[in-house]
Amino acid sequence: MWEYRKTPEDRRILPDVRRWSDIVFVEWETQANQRGVHVGGLKYVFRHNIQNAITLDVIEYLATGHIIAWPGLLFKTCTAGGRALVGVPNGRGIAWLLASHKEAFRGKTIESVRVWAIYDAYDKPTYHMLFTIGPLPSEDRMC
Repeated sequence: MWEYRKTPEDRRILPDVRRWSDIVFVEWETQANQRGVHVGGLKYVFRHNIQNAITLDVIEYLATGHIIAWPGLLFKTCTAGGRALVGVPNGRGIAWLLASHKEAFRGKTIESVRVWAIYDAYDKPTYHMLFTIGPLPSEDRMC
């Protein structure tokens, strides 16, 4: 767990955060500790209202233009589509979260990515992604 360090001038220094994953980890760690939950018990990461053009292009390509409402489309990460979604900007941060905090997330990986759209009154979609975190698969448990 991180904590504030005091300088000789008794000012507080924030933890070293450089990426989205660092901020998310600090927030998750705080929430887990307040609730008495193990930090490594993270099960889901939700990406709401996707705006990144690369991510949107990959979603639309994989869905062949037919994103549906919840529950949407499920892509296991042992498939090419699932790996592509982990590789887009909105997925890389989650992979980096698990990789850069190995002590907390030992033996965890992204199992699947669920993608869906919510349509407004003008039939314009807003895309969302739900990343499911689970244990690393064993040799006999691959796709």
